[in-house]
Amino acid sequence: MPGVNFFDSEECAWSDMVVQIGGAPITKIRGIQYGVDSDDEELFAAGDEAISIQSGNIKKEGSMKILKGALDDLQAAAILAGGRFVTDIKFDVVITYLPAIGRDPVIDVLAGVKINKMPRGWNQGDKFMDCELPFKFLRLNP
Repeated sequence: MPGVNFFDSEECAWSDMVVQIGGAPITKIRGIQYGVDSDDEELFAAGDEAISIQSGNIKKEGSMKILKGALDDLQAAAILAGGRFVTDIKFDVVITYLPAIGRDPVIDVLAGVKINKMPRGWNQGDKFMDCELPFKFLRLNP
């Protein structure tokens, strides 16, 4: 691809990323992972080696680690939207990776995010609560 330099050694750092949930930037985020999983299967026919790889359903899921205060804010938004829990609502998540100088930002949009679980927990000596929220989503960069 012309104009793409694959050998630039500068990478995006955590501090170069901005995450928005439902259009609002979230600062109490401590981690996020997301991806696409294709249900692929080898197709066997004559011989003992696959002749093709057949694709099936595509799953999109991830998780985010946020502080309890951010979870409380999401829970309040869920109640305002008519739900009982944060697991009752859907929202979009926008992740912007700010580039090195002279490069365009990379933006991932996770559309239709729905949180599966809302765990909370404490341990002796904890100074804050990390909440790991697994989620599913409908589209990546619609």
